[in-house]
Amino acid sequence: MDKYLKRKRISEEEHGGNGNSGDELKHDVERESAPRKAKLRKYDPEYLQFGFIPYKDNSDQPQCVICLNVLSNESLKPAKLKRHLVTKHNELKDKPVDFFQRQAEVYANQQKIISTATTVNEKALKASYIMAMRIAKRKKAHTVAESLIMPAALEICEIMLGKESSRKLLSIPVSNDTIRRRICDMSNDIQLQLVERLQSSTFAIQLDESTDIAGQAQLLVYVRYCFDNDVVEDFLFCKPVPLRTTGEDIFAMLNDFFIANKLEWSSCIGICTDGAAAMTGHKSGVVARVRTVSLNIISTHCMIHREALASKNLNDSFGKVLNTCIKLVNWIKCRPLNERLFAALCEESGSDHRHLLLHTEVRWLSRGKVLQRVFELRSELASFLMDKNSELVKFVSDNVWLAKLAYLADIFCQLNALNTSLQGRDSIVLITTDKITAFKKKLRIWKTRVQNKSCDMYIPTDNIADYDWIRNPFSCQLTDLTGKEEEQLAELSSDRSLKLKFQEQTLTAFWCNVRNEYTLLAERALTVLVPFATTYQCEASFSALAVIKSKFRSRLQVEDDIRVCLSKISPRIDLLCRQKQAHTSH
Repeated sequence: MDKYLKRKRISEEEHGGNGNSGDELKHDVERESAPRKAKLRKYDPEYLQFGFIPYKDNSDQPQCVICLNVLSNESLKPAKLKRHLVTKHNELKDKPVDFFQRQAEVYANQQKIISTATTVNEKALKASYIMAMRIAKRKKAHTVAESLIMPAALEICEIMLGKESSRKLLSIPVSNDTIRRRICDMSNDIQLQLVERLQSSTFAIQLDESTDIAGQAQLLVYVRYCFDNDVVEDFLFCKPVPLRTTGEDIFAMLNDFFIANKLEWSSCIGICTDGAAAMTGHKSGVVARVRTVSLNIISTHCMIHREALASKNLNDSFGKVLNTCIKLVNWIKCRPLNERLFAALCEESGSDHRHLLLHTEVRWLSRGKVLQRVFELRSELASFLMDKNSELVKFVSDNVWLAKLAYLADIFCQLNALNTSLQGRDSIVLITTDKITAFKKKLRIWKTRVQNKSCDMYIPTDNIADYDWIRNPFSCQLTDLTGKEEEQLAELSSDRSLKLKFQEQTLTAFWCNVRNEYTLLAERALTVLVPFATTYQCEASFSALAVIKSKFRSRLQVEDDIRVCLSKISPRIDLLCRQKQAHTSH
């Protein structure tokens, strides 16, 4: 600062006190006192005589080929490099350049080998994850990788590519425990992704409980939520019920999962169950307990179960026909000789079928298929029972009994068609309600036609519309909306561009896409569209559970396998590989 004042005073004396010259001097001094940027030195091939090569390709740092130390860019001076050689490796100071050249080549080859080995290990790790995912998706045992897949892959690779290429596969870890860990990693990653989605969205759940091959009760839960401008459903969890399958115990499992994953019950807008007492009990059922933590939640009794329960109510006359059919089928199916003789009779007579079907109470379509098969093979049954002198022959020879059988076969065929139409993914309450309403309307039409002695059952169906403003907001007249919601509906129905999009998108996708612009209206619509209409997903998943946890794997903890198998979310395998240290198989 003193230097600056002195120069300023001299300048003012020379220029007669002009202040501008002082400012110029100030800038000059500041430029002189500012730190100068360090000069970036470049590597010169001549530095090899001192035993130094560039650290990595095109690097500006020198690396000693003897001790492999890396020096700073400031050390890229012949004097400093020579000093390192003399002080650190004095015995090599007189070696020729060729010596250091050979050392550099040895080091380069070592780095290449290490890099190649690391790359192979990383590929083997990823291949291990891919194989584990395939095994889980196909519901296979973990040991299949080591006992079947790897030996087959080695033989195929050796035949097609040669022994050298096939040896690379030996580095892939495929042991039973390794596959189990890989599946566990992917399951945790899938659950993490799903929970992150649920934490920022409203959602609905469906749940059901069943017993596996080991006698362990399993609680299986699916979730439906809004994501990526559409409604998506996915597997949530499958956990063994510790003790009893009461409503309190099942709710405790649900609540513990919500707390552990920081999910809010206020975000759960719907719950669908199968109607069992533990689920729908008024005081201690799961639904009742859920209502204590989420007052406005919508509960749904699975419509497939309701249809199956309604179809069980038969009067005494038709009930006796059904029971007689079951007794007749069991009389033949439970005796292997009768089964073989009846099959031979059906084949000789040119029948479309050779076997009867056993009745299973818990299967939704069983009664209809059993009745249909008995009616189709009525002539063969009459002949076979007559040869065996069975007392059951009087039923299949009675025209009145056969007429009742034909009626039951026809009506249960229609009920099975309705049941099948209610099954499947992505079913919503509006669509399933329409199908049931249409079937009830057909029943009234059939009743009228039968009274008029007409048995033509091929009648078109017309759906009775509820929530028309959700189904088509551009043609609805009457609604039960609030004032603000009706205002938004008026705006939406006048938007021609949205009307074009409505024709191109699914119903759920349309309402998800307009949620930002018409929030109140879309949220009201999604409270109807998001809840499950059936527990079909849970029922279908129990079939997968039965395959995964078979009598040969009865002690398997099945949740991770079934999540990787059923979830629509893909595990982030590359991310999982980066979090692991790659090791080759031993």
